[in-house]
Amino acid sequence: MKNLRYLVLVISAALPVFLIFVLNFNVREDYLFKQEMYWMLIGNAIYYLLGIPLTFIMCDRRAFCKILCPVSPVMKPTSRLSLIKIIPTGNECTACGTCNVICLMDLDVRSFIQNGKPINDTECILYTDCELVCPVNAI
Repeated sequence: MKNLRYLVLVISAALPVFLIFVLNFNVREDYLFKQEMYWMLIGNAIYYLLGIPLTFIMCDRRAFCKILCPVSPVMKPTSRLSLIKIIPTGNECTACGTCNVICLMDLDVRSFIQNGKPINDTECILYTDCELVCPVNAI
């Protein structure tokens, strides 16, 4: 289901192109007559109509971010190259799994730490609660 966000990204990018080049949406005139406000409200309504039910269906308050957010595919390349990462401290991981439980993005933090590697998953939002809950300070 996480691949749906790529579809949302394509639609979000294609809609303005379609409006301008196919329907001849005149940015200057339509801006003056405030028609862009209607498009913004429609776009927001669609996101809320999808996001709120998805949150309840998935029982996850970040369901929209994980499944439908069109921003995350844009951020993936830069997060892979980021110099700021959550890294193991060198202390041995006891595999208790509290880091996985607390992770907002449902990452397998424990496997990265047990293998002595920084969390290199592009889904990591650097929330760092995994670091705070680790009983042996392995993160």
